[in-house]
Amino acid sequence: MQVETGGSAPREQDLGAWIKTIRSHFGEGEMVALRAALEAINRLHPRGKDNEANRYQLRPVVEADAEFAVHALGFIIRELRWAK
Repeated sequence: MQVETGGSAPREQDLGAWIKTIRSHFGEGEMVALRAALEAINRLHPRGKDNEANRYQLRPVVEADAEFAVHALGFIIRELRWAK
């Protein structure tokens, strides 16, 4: 699957930019599960940063959050057909 991500290299873009790119490339009703998995990881990301956690009054990260993120990443990789 090849998706044009704009001017900067894909690895340099924020996860939010990837989500918007996928939505605009495939349409609002397509790749919903992929976008949901990306959005979940994107929501968990600031929880690991003390200043963001304090700013937004986020609960501390627990092991189950990390396990969920790993499983979601596996789902994303399979959904993109980068692995079986």
